[in-house]
Amino acid sequence: MTTLYSKAPARLSIETPFPLIPQQVLKLNKGQNSNRERIIEENRAHCGLLLHAAIKGDWPAAKAFLEKYPHCVRANVSKEEGTALHEAVVAQQTTFIKELLKLMTPEDLELRTKEGATALHFAAQSGIVKIAEYLVKINNKPLLIDDCDERTPLQYAVELGRHRNMVSYIFSVTPLKQLTAHQRSNSFFTLLPLIFMILFSTIGFRGICNKASMKALAHQLVEDLWQMLRVRDKQFSSNLLHYHMTLIFEAAKVGNVEFLIILTRSYPDLLWQKDEKNMTLFHIAIVYRQESVFNLIYEIGTKKDTIGSFLTLETYENMLHLAGQLPSSDRLSIVSGAALQMQRELLWFKEIEKIVLPSYMNDMNSDGKTPKEIFIKTHTEMQKDGERWMKDTSNYCMLVATLIAIVIFATAFTIPGGNNQETEEDFFKSLPSKLVFGLATLFISMTGMMVAFSATSFLMYSST
Repeated sequence: MTTLYSKAPARLSIETPFPLIPQQVLKLNKGQNSNRERIIEENRAHCGLLLHAAIKGDWPAAKAFLEKYPHCVRANVSKEEGTALHEAVVAQQTTFIKELLKLMTPEDLELRTKEGATALHFAAQSGIVKIAEYLVKINNKPLLIDDCDERTPLQYAVELGRHRNMVSYIFSVTPLKQLTAHQRSNSFFTLLPLIFMILFSTIGFRGICNKASMKALAHQLVEDLWQMLRVRDKQFSSNLLHYHMTLIFEAAKVGNVEFLIILTRSYPDLLWQKDEKNMTLFHIAIVYRQESVFNLIYEIGTKKDTIGSFLTLETYENMLHLAGQLPSSDRLSIVSGAALQMQRELLWFKEIEKIVLPSYMNDMNSDGKTPKEIFIKTHTEMQKDGERWMKDTSNYCMLVATLIAIVIFATAFTIPGGNNQETEEDFFKSLPSKLVFGLATLFISMTGMMVAFSATSFLMYSST
């Protein structure tokens, strides 16, 4: 049987007729793999000028080439078996892409590389929304096409993690209801890191409005994807919850209460599910000092009494033991000053005391320590730092007051020594109140000085 190119082909030049278009190459069966590879190499050699033009964005050169060989518009021009469109998208040649699309059919946009990626996959990675808009306007079917790793363009955009506008656009045009069950699950869990990033990343002076709009997008992502999973495949979403509780506990760690609220509307029992250490979302919230997550405990009625009695595995600690331990430094630093940090820690401990039943308040953990003993031991240095911070702050204020010569700001803080109940009560209310009062007095004094100075200056200049 005679096959195409049964004879060794001569070296191709720009004048050589183009051999095969991609659809013909793909129709070659497994027994013709060697022919397929040879033809692809010949395509690459023949279309070298087009590949170079696509990468450089040289549309006049590409146009001249395609006028001679119009079929090359859909030829495999790269080693990865991408077309000129693939390469132009990777090179982010927006103008070139716009002109090239005029010569292509909607079906051409569904052509894939040997890794299964369409041009839209690469556009989603590029972050240039305009390119994605050009492609989707002509053919939106690639939005539902998986690559060889079963990833859609939406997942490409998310996994890169840098281009929020692209994610927003691809999400808005993706027909979520047409995704397969597998694609739905992949999309849901791929988007979770993005949701966390949107809700808890630092957004600068570009504004509160931008932050609010990004939060709205994150909420919409969760709502749409979760409802899609829950309504269309109830058994699937139940299994999804069972095998992915780790993600839900991660949400509790970072304080993503919005995400948890959306999920608990459908599955309220999530609030008392336990992890491998026998800890619920509320135990996690205490360890990581996430008050917004912990406040959900007041919505579960008497169930909170049961949760308050749960003991962690191995260490046998209840909620109050966890509240007695120091949190990570990044959670402590959300308030400045050791004294105010100590006050916040006391507030947490006393709040958990209201939740834990009296019979559990003096329980010992595996090391034989009660919650109170743990709190005193772990917060000794913080208490000492708080004492120094209060004294230093009062001294600084006294210096300023002396310099302005209006009032003598002398705040005498007598800090009791030792780890006793009276010391804790001072940090809980007395010392912060005195500090606020002293600073307010200093501010009033400075204001009075400025008023007096301004009035005197006005009288002196007006009389001259």
